[in-house]
Amino acid sequence: AWGYLAAVDLTTHKTIWMHKNGTVRDSSPLPLPLTMGVPSLGGPFMTASGLAFMSATLDQYLRAYDVRNGKQLWEARLPAGA
Repeated sequence: AWGYLAAVDLTTHKTIWMHKNGTVRDSSPLPLPLTMGVPSLGGPFMTASGLAFMSATLDQYLRAYDVRNGKQLWEARLPAGA
């Protein structure tokens, strides 16, 4: 799905969880009433402790996700796109 981060069970091929990634908050001078994520321009950086870091979105944020449930744990605004 467009603008989502997801986990898939490689045995059953079923989606375990799927959450929107990013926001359209700064994409227009006027507020946009969209609740979907934004396209990803790259992949996540994965850690052995079960974190996924994503910075490859159009909204200039770095986010950390728990890979077990997809919950966003942290975010920080970057000075430019990454």
